[in-house]
Amino acid sequence: MAVDMTYNFRQDDEPTDEQLEQLMREVGEDVRARAEKADEELWKNVREEIRLAAEWMKARQK
Repeated sequence: MAVDMTYNFRQDDEPTDEQLEQLMREVGEDVRARAEKADEELWKNVREEIRLAAEWMKARQK
């Protein structure tokens, strides 16, 4: 069932429960996608810092 998503939050009337449910679902999907991307970027940076620290330690041991 398609939900009419033409609601404008500047109107005086309240959105329907279906519109709110759809909006919250879309927001949740967006937040999960952004969190996954941020998590991937964090671990990429952590791995790079570990690599750099290992290089630094190796250079100091020479």
